[in-house]
Amino acid sequence: MTQRPSYYQKILSATAICSFLGLVGYLFELLSTNLQEALLAIRFGYIGKCYAIVLFLVFIQKYCDVEIPKKIILGLLMFDSFVL
Repeated sequence: MTQRPSYYQKILSATAICSFLGLVGYLFELLSTNLQEALLAIRFGYIGKCYAIVLFLVFIQKYCDVEIPKKIILGLLMFDSFVL
C-alpha cells in the first residue's frame, strides 16, 4: 500500500517545477545567440517565475497556519495569468 502525497508536498513540488522553468528560461537566455532567442527565453522564464512566488506564498501560509483569504490568492494567480 502506497501513501498519498500530502498537500504540502504537492504545493512544494509545484513550486519546484515552476522554479525549474524559470531557471531553464534563464539558461536559454544565456545560451541565446541573437535578440529574438533571448526575448523568447525571457518570456519562457516568466511562466515559472511568476507562479513560483505565489505557490511558495501558499506553502508558507499553510505550513505556518496563517490565514490569507482565498480571494487574495486567487487574485494573485489571476493577475499572474493576465500578465502572461
